[in-house]
Amino acid sequence: MIRILHLSDLHCGMRARGTDLVSAFRFTTKDGKPDPERLAEILVREHQDDPPDGIIISGDVGWTGSADDYVLAERFLARLGEHWPDSQVVVAPGNHDVDRNKPDARQAAFCEFLRHLHRDAFPERYPLWSGAAGREMLVAFHTIRSRDGDSLLVVAANSAACLEAEGVPIFINPDALMAIEGQLRKLASPDPLARIFVLHHNIFPFVEVAEGDTVDLSRPERADETIVANSGKLQTWLAKHRFHVVLHGHKHVAHGREDILWHGGDPNPDSRSILTVGAGSVGVENHHRRHSEQLSYNLLTLTRRSAEQWTTHVVVRRIEESVAIPEPKNAYSYRTSLGAPLPRGPRAFHTERMDDCHRAIREACAPEELFTNFISIVEGAEYRHPDSAVIGDRLVSQHDVVSAFHVLHPECEGEHRWDDLDQVDAALERAGQPFRFQHGPRLFGHSERRNSGHPGENRWETRPILYAVKTLELDDPSKAFVSLFNPEIDVLTRDQPPPGLMSLQFIKNSPFLDLVATFRKIELSYWWVVNMYELGEILRWASDALPNNKFKPGRITFFAALAQWKREPKPAFMTALDKISLRDLSGLVLAARSPGGGAQRRKLKALVEEKARHTNDANLETERLKHLFELIEGLQGPSCDTPVSPQFRQELHTAIQEIESALRARRTVPRQESKPNIKRAAAALQRAAALIVD
Repeated sequence: MIRILHLSDLHCGMRARGTDLVSAFRFTTKDGKPDPERLAEILVREHQDDPPDGIIISGDVGWTGSADDYVLAERFLARLGEHWPDSQVVVAPGNHDVDRNKPDARQAAFCEFLRHLHRDAFPERYPLWSGAAGREMLVAFHTIRSRDGDSLLVVAANSAACLEAEGVPIFINPDALMAIEGQLRKLASPDPLARIFVLHHNIFPFVEVAEGDTVDLSRPERADETIVANSGKLQTWLAKHRFHVVLHGHKHVAHGREDILWHGGDPNPDSRSILTVGAGSVGVENHHRRHSEQLSYNLLTLTRRSAEQWTTHVVVRRIEESVAIPEPKNAYSYRTSLGAPLPRGPRAFHTERMDDCHRAIREACAPEELFTNFISIVEGAEYRHPDSAVIGDRLVSQHDVVSAFHVLHPECEGEHRWDDLDQVDAALERAGQPFRFQHGPRLFGHSERRNSGHPGENRWETRPILYAVKTLELDDPSKAFVSLFNPEIDVLTRDQPPPGLMSLQFIKNSPFLDLVATFRKIELSYWWVVNMYELGEILRWASDALPNNKFKPGRITFFAALAQWKREPKPAFMTALDKISLRDLSGLVLAARSPGGGAQRRKLKALVEEKARHTNDANLETERLKHLFELIEGLQGPSCDTPVSPQFRQELHTAIQEIESALRARRTVPRQESKPNIKRAAAALQRAAALIVD
């Protein structure tokens, strides 16, 4: 963490008022002379417990640019140095640091001031300086280090170098920028440096009104003649060279502005966030502050998040002048994150509706990019089918989502959802042991251990999610969670892919009940939508299950350690062939064999085609395929136009063998490649379906 005191527009010196000279500096002695030590004591008193690591003055140190001005400035800095000997001082020149009475040496007094300030360190701090003829090269390079080892590179440039040239606007000389670029290459350091660029003049226009004033829209504004003319190119240059903050003064009004500069190619242009901070005047007398703006300065605290990103807290401190001993008070503050975005997350999305959230995820995530620390927060549990859910080039329908939900929860049947526990048990029994992702069995299945003394409570206490909901009535709401980890499946066997969903936690947020889901990995293009549907159903059921219906379904939050938007996600649909009963399948095959069984053959063809489409790593069910093969194997009588042909039976047999090979490959350690087997199984089913003719 680095603390910077940003001062500007001190205006140490005397100004003309008629034929008299009066102090341009607000703080004076009893006889009206500038008193720079007084301002120093105000700052020291206010920050004596937390001295700054650096002091940056963004121009207009003096009033006329004469040597007398800098005698006062040296007194000011000397007093600060007595209290803060370790604080680095960086100074950029302003338009009042130009002595217009000396055409051949307009910034000579300011440069001499810098020499006195830095002494033997001047050549190191100003490596581009080559004498008065090269004022554009009056560029300071300072490395400021905090007590905890963080580093900050400050580059202070001369935006007042060409003020005396007729018709020449204010600008940063391109030759100076090229020279700075070369110096930056020499200063390449492994340290993660934050970078601050300092100049006097503003690079953006802003309305110069004080707090509470209205903006007059009745007449057009004149162009701001003091803005940096090559500001656009300068901003691009700053982003290219990894500058995080721009500090300036000149306007005597404090303001801040954050901008994101995009550059690079499609589809992932580089971006960098830059904060521009303008300081008000910390020392000029009242007449030269518009709209009665108070004296002020900025306190910046930069905290490193990574090598490329910092957070910045800016506090604007106004100096209260109406009291006997002036003191600074906070006017306002703001925070922002600066630099390049953190790679691969964290990605956070927060919306009111789920379809808007999924659309935002699609716009922000590059296909196949794997990133960490994904967060999505949707305020409403209502399912709203998004138009951004896709599998390849095909839009996902709500029917697809519901079908996938029933793969996860075969026990959720009928309008009562999970209320009828006998129905839940029967459905889980029918689903069989090898049922894919095991969300339903893990959440709503029951333990074999029973408390015979309290049979009425068994139905709650032996089912993980029912127990979690029941604990919402307790004083400790943190117990209302359930883990989906099952060592009997996840450790001792490798028959099933482990669920991406790791745990659920219910949170009372009266009058709402919120749900937080944690994933080990989540696929975003398709499965995020399915999981939102799933958890919305669970949240509505849990809200209804609570006594007196005190809570309404509220917010759904996803945390995922890993996330990815896949071009071709693996859907897990419950195919019609896998759901059909053995009795109905037997009747269908017998009817399809008869000469008048065209409609039944078309239905059987559709079942096999759908099974072929949805045979993938998430759909390796063989139970009904084996039943179909056995039924046809038992039928006699060759017929090429019916599904009992030898070739049809052979394709079914091939598909079954390839799926079982894929399952064996998945169980091995390390896991072997199963995609070729799955691809061959799907192709065999497609060929089998093609053999069924009307």
